This record gives sequence, structure tokens and C-alpha cells, in this order.
Amino acid sequence: MKPITDTQRITQEAAECRSEVCGLLGWDEMDYFDFQLESGLAYLAHYLQATWAVDAVKGNRVFWNWWKGHWIARDKDFLIYSQGNLLDRAALREFYSYTHDGRELSRCIRPTSIVLNDSYAVMMQDLIDTTIQSNV
Repeated sequence: MKPITDTQRITQEAAECRSEVCGLLGWDEMDYFDFQLESGLAYLAHYLQATWAVDAVKGNRVFWNWWKGHWIARDKDFLIYSQGNLLDRAALREFYSYTHDGRELSRCIRPTSIVLNDSYAVMMQDLIDTTIQSNV
């Protein structure tokens, strides 16, 4: 039997975590992934504060891997909090939404330079192109 790789272990851990969260919230995986995407885009909009910058970063695989890593960490905290907690499903959903809100998270977590590096050249080129077009 082959040993499990770190990537496989992390993927399995994320799937188990997602399954528990979905069970607590009464969501299916589509609800979960939709919320994760919407929150990530809200994060970018509030962190970068420029549509052209969001457009440059939102297709970046490195950003989304970074975002998912933070997401899983918040999911784990949520699962610990929800153990033995007497909140009903509606209250759990509200708490989960708050702890995963992209706008709120833009105030407290910052991507490393590695996350934005790939997008930096695209952002700068877009800015230059926009500036040139507005001056023509």
C-alpha cells in the first residue's frame, strides 16, 4: 500500500471538514462552494478596492489555494465552536456567514506576496492599458 501524500491528506481532511459543515448548516456541496466563491470575490473586492485588480486576481489559482487554506482553518474553528453548542441551524448559519464573510476578512487577513505575484504583472499591464486608452 502506498503511503498517503500530504496533498492527499489535506484534500481528504478538507472533504471531511466540508461534509461536517454542510451537515450542520443543512447545505449541499453546491451551497458550500457557491458561498466560498462569493466570499472570496467579496474579499478581493474589499481588499483590492479596484475592479480591474479583482479581475486580474480572480483567475489566479495561487490566490484560490491560499483562500481555501484559510477557509479550511475557519471551518475547523467553526466545527470546534459548534461542538456542544446549543445554537439552532439558523443561528449556526448566521455565525458561519459572519466568520467567513469576505468583507470582514479583508480587514484581518492579508495574502503573501507569493499569492499576488502572479497577478501583479497582469494588474500593472491592465492599469497601463487603461491609462493609455483614457489618454487617447
